[in-house]
Amino acid sequence: MIVSIKIHTIKSVDIFYYLRNKTYKLVRDNQHEFCVKIYYMTRNQIGEALRLAKDTEKDLPSIMESGIFFGFALKGFNPVYVTIEQVASLMRYQGLCLNGVTWDEKALQEVTAHHKKFLIY
Repeated sequence: MIVSIKIHTIKSVDIFYYLRNKTYKLVRDNQHEFCVKIYYMTRNQIGEALRLAKDTEKDLPSIMESGIFFGFALKGFNPVYVTIEQVASLMRYQGLCLNGVTWDEKALQEVTAHHKKFLIY
């Protein structure tokens, strides 16, 4: 899968606005300073992940093998690059009750509340 990243050269005055807005990440090298646009999960992508999670016929990747979501609700958790299918797997893991039929809406809200920690590629 190819990921496109837009790089924006900026003035030092603009750095504070972009970082405060939290839509850009400041990147520095030896000679330049620039911002990289961060693409957080959108509401449409959250809805797509929820639809996939609730479709029990769909096989989703196991989140236990990679461990990328461990601690996602904690304050110090850094955003991770994931696919919509991986977020759907997290939603299914968190929200589907042990009986396999009912859904825990509070657990699903925990995942959607932290959507800015999931960067879709």
